Amino acid sequence: MATKVFSTITDQPLPEKLTPYRNVSPLCFLLCIQILILNTFIIRHYKRQDGYVALMYFLIASADMITSVGTILQTIAVLLYTNHACKLTEMRWTYGVGFAISGISYRVSIFLNVVIAVSRTISILRPFYHIKRRMVLVTCLLYSVVWMILTCYEIYSILTNGSEDRPRAWMIWFVTTHVGIYLLNGSETPLEQLSVAVVIPFIIPCLIVVVTCGIQIVTLYKVRRCAPPAPGGVATTQNQYHVTLTIILISVLFVVCNVTMSAYLLLMVILPYVTWVISSELYMNILSNVFLLGVMFGTVLPLCNAAFSPIILMTRSSTLRRGIKKIMCKNAKKVVPVAAPVPSAAV
Repeated sequence: MATKVFSTITDQPLPEKLTPYRNVSPLCFLLCIQILILNTFIIRHYKRQDGYVALMYFLIASADMITSVGTILQTIAVLLYTNHACKLTEMRWTYGVGFAISGISYRVSIFLNVVIAVSRTISILRPFYHIKRRMVLVTCLLYSVVWMILTCYEIYSILTNGSEDRPRAWMIWFVTTHVGIYLLNGSETPLEQLSVAVVIPFIIPCLIVVVTCGIQIVTLYKVRRCAPPAPGGVATTQNQYHVTLTIILISVLFVVCNVTMSAYLLLMVILPYVTWVISSELYMNILSNVFLLGVMFGTVLPLCNAAFSPIILMTRSSTLRRGIKKIMCKNAKKVVPVAAPVPSAAV
């Protein structure tokens, strides 16, 4: 019965499926604009700063901006198609390009959040350990290349197999659940395949961040309570505590947004197998709103993570606020026209 109901819902016309995405498109667009503006200030400030933490903030801001660009492409494609301003083929290609861009950059952003959380934990546990920036950059680059290769293979499988055969590759690069796969392929892929796709890029990073946050909190509490610093080291200790707390706040936001999205995706995988546990009415309500839930949990929440992380940085860093103010003042001086000199009167 579960498969029959799900097939009935997914066999709806494409414009009806896109209605939830169209309804939240203004919110997604506003979040993307906020991400682009705030992260532009983050990038311009931290690109001049030395240090490992500044590098990670710079990379995360860059990845979030790329994610927002991909989401804007998806939003434009959906709005144009639902308003009969473009053809189905044009919409699929535009959506597919934005889908691939946001899918890769979002996974890279998740990986960067994990790296900065793990690195901060290592710095607390081993204060004299030096983290090599070049090694971190190479690791992040390799991680990005892996997802690019998988994405290219996924697109190749979809284009070559079409709707006659199921794509051989697992759905591993989606951001808005199976909605994007439907738009590219024109047919649904069994949701059972999404289990591995959810666990590797989302669940495992969230678990790692939760563990590192716990270690950081316990360690800082013990240090501040049991071993108060000497008078000469108070400023350094307070600064380290401030930086660590900022990273913890960013990690908490990251975990909340990604755990919620991952929980939804896993629910869609196991839901047909646990219908005997929950009521049929609840099951039907969830299934009838599958695309709305997919857009909210698969698109809006990741955008919220990218939109509110810069706000946390700005509220926690007085240096960043001064840098942004300096950047805005410089831009204001460039915009204000210089008055022409008044000619002196002839004698």
